[in-house]
Amino acid sequence: MPLRKNTFHKMVAVIGLLVLPIIMMYSYSNQISIQVVERQLTENSLDKLRFLLNDIEANVEQLSKLTVMLANDPSIKEFIEASKNGERLYSSIKRKMDLMDVLNLFSLTSNWQNSFTLYLPASDEPIGIDNYSTKPFDAAYLKRYASKSWSYIPVETETPDMFVRLFPQPASSMETIERANYILEARFSAKNIISMLNHYQYTSSSDPFLYHPDFAPLLNNKSDKQTVRQLLAQLQPMKLTDHGNITLKLQGSTYLVSYYRSNSLGWYLIDYVPLNEIVSPINKTRNFFYIGITFLLAMSVILTFLLYRNVQVPIRELISSLQKLKRGDYSARLTSNPDNEFSYLFGKFNDMAQQIQELIEKVLAEKLRAKEATLKQLQSQINPHFLYNCLFFIVGMSRLKDHDTVEAMAQNLGDYYKYTTRLENDQVTVEEELQLITNYMEIQNMRMRRLSYEIVVKDRLGETIVPRLLLQPIVENAVVHGIEPKDGRGIVRIEISASNEMLRIEIEDNGVGMTEEAIQLMNQRLLSPISQEMGFALWNVHQRLVTLYGEQSGVKLSRSGLGGLKVELVGVHLSHHQ
Repeated sequence: MPLRKNTFHKMVAVIGLLVLPIIMMYSYSNQISIQVVERQLTENSLDKLRFLLNDIEANVEQLSKLTVMLANDPSIKEFIEASKNGERLYSSIKRKMDLMDVLNLFSLTSNWQNSFTLYLPASDEPIGIDNYSTKPFDAAYLKRYASKSWSYIPVETETPDMFVRLFPQPASSMETIERANYILEARFSAKNIISMLNHYQYTSSSDPFLYHPDFAPLLNNKSDKQTVRQLLAQLQPMKLTDHGNITLKLQGSTYLVSYYRSNSLGWYLIDYVPLNEIVSPINKTRNFFYIGITFLLAMSVILTFLLYRNVQVPIRELISSLQKLKRGDYSARLTSNPDNEFSYLFGKFNDMAQQIQELIEKVLAEKLRAKEATLKQLQSQINPHFLYNCLFFIVGMSRLKDHDTVEAMAQNLGDYYKYTTRLENDQVTVEEELQLITNYMEIQNMRMRRLSYEIVVKDRLGETIVPRLLLQPIVENAVVHGIEPKDGRGIVRIEISASNEMLRIEIEDNGVGMTEEAIQLMNQRLLSPISQEMGFALWNVHQRLVTLYGEQSGVKLSRSGLGGLKVELVGVHLSHHQ
């Protein structure tokens, strides 16, 4: 009993040590999650503001470019020249109407509501397309808003809320605008920007507005004016940079304020989001976690004692038996019979051990049978008729005293049988297989005197590893069954390439070939158990490829472009042989 209490106390301590790091890691993870959310929120808010500001800037820039183009339009210069020359009244009115049409055309080019007005220092009457253009020439007004940037005219003045920019000609007369030949004024209503703020507020469920320290803010139609006033009260004493984020406390809540400064207008585009509402789900999850971990800790202490009493001893015996299996003692069995769920587990363990023992014995037997099958397959390559024919050929050439042919035949024949009878290695390179084919084709060519062959290896595949004696049975079938029965010169072509990370070997000849029906039947028989109609060599090559490289590998027959039969071998995953 003291031992049990001691172990129980240790397990409780271990549980406490395990739970404490979990709580610490979760707390740290929770803080990181909040920081990540805030950082992502900051970046997303700035990105959205930048996108909106870029849209606003693009429209402002378009108006600026239109004004520059209009200021250099020939119709303005023609109108001024005609005025100086004292043009007749009718012509002057017509030219003025034409000029107003040009101003109106340029105004319609922009998506924003805008207007253009032409001021002539020599005339009190400006030329424009809106009601304001009918007001007389005001030098004080022009001097006040003479600037290289857009100026804002608030509601309190005589003009509606507008953004205005003057373009004197020549441009160097900006400081002394009363000396300019003429001044072109471009203006657009602040309603254009408010409309874009409304659209942004509708799509993003935020509250954007434009802010300038010297003017009242431009708000969207659904703006929370009270919150904006409180924000501005804290923003006005600050020196804002071109863009950034500020965290402010308002009404007991924390707000993330993002802003971007418009270079063309000089105003700040501002948006704000309540951080408390965004991180609230994370805080709720944290609280649920702490409650749950406390409950689980209490339950763990209770279950620890039960686990120790009912589980530890059976597990110890099970581990001991598993270690025996690991050491190779497959006769290990569990003999105890606990009166709980472990009784079923012990029984299944004994069944598993029995099956493993039987499986290992079966695998060993299969390996022995596989070695015997491989030996028989290699021995089947030693065709006695082929050897007899070669020996008789050597005898005949010796009698004719053709020593070069005798030497070549003997050399190729020796290399051929040296390779086919070698048993120490089941895997070879493509180059070694092709050398065997070369020996075989040279032997057959010396015998038949009408045989030629071509070997094409693409993409440096010569070092790829393939099963031994893979190509020779296919090439022998092409020569014996395809070319020998046919009169005339025989051709055997071998091409080795790669497709979809798989090695592809094509062997084709110009022999007697086969009908389409016979080819289809042969392809079907490759998938079936071996039969006398199929032949051992072709079926064996197909089965070796499927066994080694999967169902997508194997042998496929088709008609050859040379006139005979084409045998395609697919297999060997090249990615495994880099």
